[in-house]
Amino acid sequence: MVDEISRQERLSFEVLGVDVPASMPGLEVTHKGQPISEAHLCTFKLSNTGRKEIAMDDFEAGSPISMGFKGCPDHPDQPSRVLAFDLAAI
Repeated sequence: MVDEISRQERLSFEVLGVDVPASMPGLEVTHKGQPISEAHLCTFKLSNTGRKEIAMDDFEAGSPISMGFKGCPDHPDQPSRVLAFDLAAI
């Protein structure tokens, strides 16, 4: 049986785009002066798609949301790393 809270609150994750800027001829991608050979620019959105506002108390001890990224299937021996991020409210 699904309880009332889980039917009203829902956090959704949507990938809006994945770009490979390094594939553009003549463009070099660097981070803090170091070249990044396999850079990907990922844009995604987290949103409340439920009928009820998600409160901070709904998370374990007020912990922030965290995300992990799987390795790239084309390069399984290289770990994925997040070099930079930006948060925007819309």
